[in-house]
Amino acid sequence: MADAGTDGPAGPFGYDLTAQVDAPVQQVWSWISETEQWKRWSFLTRSFRLRDGAPDPDGVGSLRRYAVGPFGSV
Repeated sequence: MADAGTDGPAGPFGYDLTAQVDAPVQQVWSWISETEQWKRWSFLTRSFRLRDGAPDPDGVGSLRRYAVGPFGSV
């Protein structure tokens, strides 16, 4: 990630999201760690992997795309 005050590869954009949920950690972790789950519970209209990770598809090295309409992030 770019240092504060500098532009990264796509510009000076970033996200800082915070939420408090009354649910078991295991259930919440599956919601946020599995790419396909995001479009089911968030405002996103698309969430998918561009590249699988290892040892599981959502693991280390996975490349993900999250989007609303034509706007999104990788």
